[in-house]
Amino acid sequence: MVLLLNNDEVRSVLDMKLCMEALEEAYKASAMGEAANRNKTHIFSPTSNPERFHRFKTFEGAILKDKVTVLHIVSDILSYRMVHGVLREEKLPIAPGERYVAFDLLFSVENGELLAIIPIGFIQRMRVGGSCGLATKYMARQNAEVLGLIGSGWQAGAQVLAHSIARPLKLIKVYSPNREHRERFAREMSEEVAAEVIPVDSPEEAAREVDILAEATNSRDPLIKEEFLRPGIHISSIIGGPDDAAYVKINRIIQRDRVATNEKAPRLFVGDVKERLPRSKVEKCFREHPKYKNISEIPSLGEVIAGMVPGRDNPQEITYFDSDAGLGIEFAAVDYRVYEEAKKRGLGQSLPSDWFSQKERP
Repeated sequence: MVLLLNNDEVRSVLDMKLCMEALEEAYKASAMGEAANRNKTHIFSPTSNPERFHRFKTFEGAILKDKVTVLHIVSDILSYRMVHGVLREEKLPIAPGERYVAFDLLFSVENGELLAIIPIGFIQRMRVGGSCGLATKYMARQNAEVLGLIGSGWQAGAQVLAHSIARPLKLIKVYSPNREHRERFAREMSEEVAAEVIPVDSPEEAAREVDILAEATNSRDPLIKEEFLRPGIHISSIIGGPDDAAYVKINRIIQRDRVATNEKAPRLFVGDVKERLPRSKVEKCFREHPKYKNISEIPSLGEVIAGMVPGRDNPQEITYFDSDAGLGIEFAAVDYRVYEEAKKRGLGQSLPSDWFSQKERP
């Protein structure tokens, strides 16, 4: 039978601790040659609305220990607009019922059967936060206790949860351009973690005298400036990241994976979409750095977790985790644990396996 889950069922079995444990094992397996990713492919197509674009994204990942392979599928409708002076990429829920379309297919490597169909909305949030939390665990100073957070949306909450597991935080300062949003976010997250969570009025204040600085927004423009850096700070970003002046001041950079990175992701275009897409100030090609002359020289998080390279050499280093590149192994690892736990609890719907297999040789 094939297990079909919904996001509420996923949410009921997946917490941040389980997510981070799964990710930690997956990254280490990748570094040890016991897991594999295919880099994502994006196909952009025009829609009847000139301000909207369809992006079809796929990638895979396999993990030896779990004996599973995942196919990750996302069918997005995107729109780009300027908000408070920065370019934002917005995913629009305009499938029937005002919904998003994104799910994973989890396969057994033993007999090839489809094990589960799993929506990835909640998993996506947790694995992004969890990866940044793991980077903090291995790269931030041991005595780090103050987090600055730029962003107060869907992804920002997961950053708070993950960083609170990685370090015993005492204070979290959060900034977003919308005062009401950041104040509500601070109230809500104060009930979720032990640290004091306070809203602040500027990104400069969010970055002032912090040990860890996390960016969790949908900005396509860089949000981390040179003046935000101070000796010993650890930085992570989802999209916006550091500007060029800040980038070259960073002492140590770690990426998700040496091979499957956004910088190498194939981008295919239908019609004139390429000319119509707005250009971001965040170039997805490698930016030369005084320490790293080629992207392949930047170590992966798995190599840090496996002890192959250090997360930092000394308390004064400025370290940076670039998290803008989802990996198939991340979803394979988390999906498998969700699948196993859901089966134990009797969650989801069972679909006949023969709906997804055939007697005829393909």
